[in-house]
Amino acid sequence: MPPIVHDVKRDTAEELLDALSPRGHLFSGDRTRGRWLFRGHGNDEWELCPSALRGGPEIWQARVQYPVNNHGDQIAAERSTLMEFCGVADNAGLEVPEDSQERRGRPLQPVGEFLDGLHSTGDVWISRELRTVAGLAQHFGVPTRLLDWTTSYHTAAYFAAKDACELSAAPNAGSFNSHGRLAVWTFWVDAFQTKSDISRRASRPVWAGFVTSPRAKNANLHAQAGVFTMTYEPRMLDADIDRRPLDRYLAEVFIDDFPIMFQRVSIPVSEAGRLLWLVAAEGVTAATLFPGYQGVAMALDERRFWPP
Repeated sequence: MPPIVHDVKRDTAEELLDALSPRGHLFSGDRTRGRWLFRGHGNDEWELCPSALRGGPEIWQARVQYPVNNHGDQIAAERSTLMEFCGVADNAGLEVPEDSQERRGRPLQPVGEFLDGLHSTGDVWISRELRTVAGLAQHFGVPTRLLDWTTSYHTAAYFAAKDACELSAAPNAGSFNSHGRLAVWTFWVDAFQTKSDISRRASRPVWAGFVTSPRAKNANLHAQAGVFTMTYEPRMLDADIDRRPLDRYLAEVFIDDFPIMFQRVSIPVSEAGRLLWLVAAEGVTAATLFPGYQGVAMALDERRFWPP
């Protein structure tokens, strides 16, 4: 099976931004006409795995106070968390996405009832009724199985640089300071198959696609030009939790030849401060990506990572 990820190594922050530019050679030929998404990682060893599926079951067990050992437990934990997010937000006087008298007249199914239906009908999780809520919750630190991307390579470079700066400054950074690399992933949208395309090529029913949320209700999403990807494979409720990263998931469900969908463009972490400064010079800082006074304070703080 041919590789689905192309690794591109560069030495400087300037070279990384040049490589990510639509004028760069990575986007020549057929890719000139393509649509691209970008995602920044402070460590190039991090995988394309959504926050809800990282780590072990103990992370969710601490949240929901019951064991999370299998596929059904995982979905129950995610769904109950999103339902609680809606309830707590409403009690705090905050607007809940897609709230209405009609919705309040037909409340969300209890978790157990939803799981029974999910198993019997083969529906997809996250269910459509909660995807907008999930998109909002994701941007405020609630773990979901949505994976963040952006249409702006400057935004992705910012997050890669900021995370790398904070990682390298951590007391336990160790060899990451001198040997680590940060990365910006690129994702060729035109090569990404829709639900029907993947289902025809796969040996089993799967779902993979984009999830969008109304930007008017999510200031961070709008400022960051954000979009999400999501994958789901129906399985028995007592089956193992599917923690495959996006690139491996797509490589395993395709049975025909496919183009390289992802590029991982990396530079040494020693260039992180300069990269953060360069994207700031081009108008991308915490103040522009996190609208509000908190973003302004973050922008002032991150200047400590800039080169002298």
